[in-house]
Amino acid sequence: MAFATAEGEVRAGRGDLALFRRGTRFAWSNPGERPARFLAIYAPAGFERFFADLGQAVGDQPDAIGDPAAMGRIVRPLWERYGIR
Repeated sequence: MAFATAEGEVRAGRGDLALFRRGTRFAWSNPGERPARFLAIYAPAGFERFFADLGQAVGDQPDAIGDPAAMGRIVRPLWERYGIR
């Protein structure tokens, strides 16, 4: 996994830990060819609802998957609701 911040990129491999302070803007990607998984823990609690809401929204509009414009219409209001900039 790769995590990009204003300070640069952090690469994390199997078993690594990447810790970001509250308010740190970051993006993640999987530059590898194999699927990757990571566990994200957000504290304080509450942000986990973003993923539940996203799942519900996409479930309500399954044709949006693979359509960047349609996904943008789904995700942008959630970003606003959860303070993602």
